[in-house]
Amino acid sequence: ARANNVRLASKRVNGTELMPGEEFSYDKTILPRTPQNGYMSAPVYVGNKVESGLGGGICQPSSTLYAAALYANLEIVERHNHSLPVSYLPAGLDATIAEGYLDLRIRNNTEFPVKISATTDGGIVKFTIYGFNKDNISVDVQRSFDGGIYYVTRVVKQDGTEIKREAMTTSRYGVKEEDEKPEEEKPEEETPEETPTETEEAPVEGEDTP
Repeated sequence: ARANNVRLASKRVNGTELMPGEEFSYDKTILPRTPQNGYMSAPVYVGNKVESGLGGGICQPSSTLYAAALYANLEIVERHNHSLPVSYLPAGLDATIAEGYLDLRIRNNTEFPVKISATTDGGIVKFTIYGFNKDNISVDVQRSFDGGIYYVTRVVKQDGTEIKREAMTTSRYGVKEEDEKPEEEKPEEETPEETPTETEEAPVEGEDTP
């Protein structure tokens, strides 16, 4: 059931094109989580508990898209962390969704159209954002942990020289104190100048994992 929801949400995002200045809403794009729209009941986080709910699993594609958008240097209009850590992405890079309440919204702040590609082949959720990188921009995403809060900073470089540091939304998880240590930062990806591609992927979790 969970894998079905992951595939369905990813399929509905796949192929989305954003013109300059246009805003994307994940919540609206994947449609209401009802049986009529193909969604099934699967584990979801409700507060600090795991319960069964329609559309369980849709936050894996949203989290993967959020990470890809960070590296693509797109504007993050809205993003919220889960109440508990997830296993498919490092803490601080997840993006939870609650229908009509919590959303992942991204704006194309570039001068050119961008296109979102989403696949779930081989049990891997993969999001790629295509656009035009005329200024040779690259991005590092740095994470740190202090006092129970995960901090994420987007470091933007032009021709390898840092030009901007942007503090993203912080994340606090209501679990055990033994939150995982931040992992090493992701290395910059090699991308063709004319068609830059920012990709983030995560394995589809089993049926018993939110």
